[in-house]
Amino acid sequence: MATEVNVEALVLRRSDSGESDRRLVLLARGIGLVTAVAKGARKSGSRLGSISEPLVYANFHLAGGKRTPFITQAERRALTSAWRRDFDRLAVGLCLAELTSAVAQPEREDDDLLDLLLAAIHALAGEAEASVVLAWFAVRSLAIEGLVPSWVQCPATGTELVENPAWIAPSWGGLVDAAADPWPTDAYPVRAEALIGLHKLGERECPPARMKFVREALIALGPVWLAVAGRSLPAFHSFLQSVGHADSPE
Repeated sequence: MATEVNVEALVLRRSDSGESDRRLVLLARGIGLVTAVAKGARKSGSRLGSISEPLVYANFHLAGGKRTPFITQAERRALTSAWRRDFDRLAVGLCLAELTSAVAQPEREDDDLLDLLLAAIHALAGEAEASVVLAWFAVRSLAIEGLVPSWVQCPATGTELVENPAWIAPSWGGLVDAAADPWPTDAYPVRAEALIGLHKLGERECPPARMKFVREALIALGPVWLAVAGRSLPAFHSFLQSVGHADSPE
């Protein structure tokens, strides 16, 4: 990255740094994942305080430090925030940031992922159920990264979805043929209607307002995302628990 650069970016994560700074993880247009320090952002009245929150969209001026660039200026960009006043939508917003962080990479342009994240945030302010927005984003972001499972056809044998419940395995690449031998150890049952719903979500440019079996669809996505992320997803886990899934992934 250049010594000084202006970037359009969304804040994905923040953490405290030093006595009054904040370390921000940004998804920046044309750059990808960037970690930068907002000097003095935790001080009362700091001009950088309001832009150092997750899912804030802004133009950032970054100046190179020895290891990590500093945010010297930031101008907030228009992005609806009404969804932040609804608990479920705020929880989904944090899930969106967490899932994005799990697949975005430093020094790799991820503009399609950034645009998808912006579209999901706009959808949170609309009529779509929060859980549907999350399921849509989770499927579409996997597709952008080339990681989407085959929900309705076994990738190994081409067998179509016929059983209910069906079986999915991340190691298998999606739907497991009922005659698979050896049987994948990470296979788990999912309602067939939920898998059909996930397949259809992957074809949509925006989330529908409602979706049948969205809870079951989110359960199906949980182990897949854990395999992709390679680490725990606490915001996602917490949201699944809040909608009544005691067996949601950790």
